[in-house]
Amino acid sequence: MRGIGSSSKRLPDNKVTCQQVATVMSDENPDPSHADYAAGQIRIQLCEAISTLIHIADDSAAKIHHLEAHITEQTHCRRDYIHSTVARLLPDISAKTETRLKKTLPAFLDAPASSLITRYKKLLGLVALPGHDEALLNLQSRLAEYLAQNGVCGVNEYDKHLAQNQQLLKDALHHREHALETIATLETLNRPGTRLPRHIEDKLQKLLNIHRIGKSKTEGAQKAFLSFSKGNLPAFKARLFEITQELSQSRVNI
Repeated sequence: MRGIGSSSKRLPDNKVTCQQVATVMSDENPDPSHADYAAGQIRIQLCEAISTLIHIADDSAAKIHHLEAHITEQTHCRRDYIHSTVARLLPDISAKTETRLKKTLPAFLDAPASSLITRYKKLLGLVALPGHDEALLNLQSRLAEYLAQNGVCGVNEYDKHLAQNQQLLKDALHHREHALETIATLETLNRPGTRLPRHIEDKLQKLLNIHRIGKSKTEGAQKAFLSFSKGNLPAFKARLFEITQELSQSRVNI
């Protein structure tokens, strides 16, 4: 399996300097009503959100790597199981094998399969006729394909686990993609020298507070991580997109 967890997108460096600048802005203007104080608080929360999302993207990447490896292993186990099942059910072309197949997989014995068995069945169950080995390989190949396509004789259990892990992989890929795209948007909003309109700051702060990204770096990051990990990241991303669209429409250079 190719590395489908890999991405051309790279995680941005976590700009600690942004938070340092924001902190200075807040310290120099401790009055909560002062514009620089509010802007500083927003920048602290944006930096924390970026840091949290980088952690989430890294966590998703590790999960993707683990799932890809597990799916590859399960795929190999499924293939080996099918081969061993074919060897057990169809070791040769004989009356005994035909009886076993009629009992276990009657649907497999269609006209072409039955014709091969009738033509190359061992005499007295012991003597192989000319062409027996080639006919056996043909039947075994047909049986392996039949098992793989129909998920019978226990193959369905492998299919079930593979499907579950493939869905988990798909979800992890989407989650990481959401995180990377959201990081890029937050980086743009948090670019040094950017001055956001107050109404945009208010909407951003409300959004960040809803997802519990607070001023406390440790506690806020933990709460945000839990919020995003529970599936709230797409909603956060969608609302963030609405805010950036409103900012673009107001023709503010961000």
